[in-house]
Amino acid sequence: PLLASPGGPAGGRHQAARARHGGEGAGDDFSGALQATLTDHEPDVLSAVGVDPEGGMVSVYGSDLDALHVAARHLHRLVTDEQALDAALARSVELGLDD
Repeated sequence: PLLASPGGPAGGRHQAARARHGGEGAGDDFSGALQATLTDHEPDVLSAVGVDPEGGMVSVYGSDLDALHVAARHLHRLVTDEQALDAALARSVELGLDD
């Protein structure tokens, strides 16, 4: 599995983007953002991996290594690019993935 803890120091960078969308910085925010991104850009990857928020982190798991690499690339972008995260959080709200 791929584990990311964006609620830690890396996640603190984008508090404004998360606050604009009602996020708390927990794994749920990044889980919804990643699922929204994969829905729009890599739907085959979304069907090949599971995404599970756990407190301040996100677990992405599956047996398809290529799909995990693609998901990791998108998650990295969300953690490091505030504009990408902002757009993905907005899309996750539209898709109802923000719960």
